[in-house]
Amino acid sequence: AGAGIVLAVNKWDALDKDDRERARVSVERRLSFAPWIPVRHISARYGRGVKSLLGVVSRVYHAGDFDVQTAELNRILAEATTDHPPPMVQGRAIKLRYAHKGGDHPPTVVVHGNRTEALPESYRRYLANRYRDELDLLGVPVRLETRTTRNPYAGRRNELTRRQLKRRRRVIRHGSS
Repeated sequence: AGAGIVLAVNKWDALDKDDRERARVSVERRLSFAPWIPVRHISARYGRGVKSLLGVVSRVYHAGDFDVQTAELNRILAEATTDHPPPMVQGRAIKLRYAHKGGDHPPTVVVHGNRTEALPESYRRYLANRYRDELDLLGVPVRLETRTTRNPYAGRRNELTRRQLKRRRRVIRHGSS
């Protein structure tokens, strides 16, 4: 879990042009959930494509060692939330404040904000894909963790004074003042 992945399709030399196209479309369709996985077509028998496969494997491995500044992660987060703001939850906006690096292999980005526990899975995928694209993390799953800032006023309710209670009763009884 969390390892980089490269898909090598072997026996490519044994297929004719039509079969190659069908195989390519089939692999594309089956990997539609993870379009970031690089696919290489090889012929181990003749050694075709093996050199480029090893280059891609090396690139994917080193993408897991992503070294990025917090400022860059924050810039990407700001652009992503500007282009596509997080959805409202129970009539309240989810505010994503800042992001920082959480670890390597797999690259982990920690996003801080309010009400992040209510952030839909689709928006989490959007952010992970955005980080993968912007940071050029080919073939590597990006783990996105969210942390909610503690609200010191959560669970507290302002108790109404006697005067406020009297006014409320009067307004309800006689309509707006």
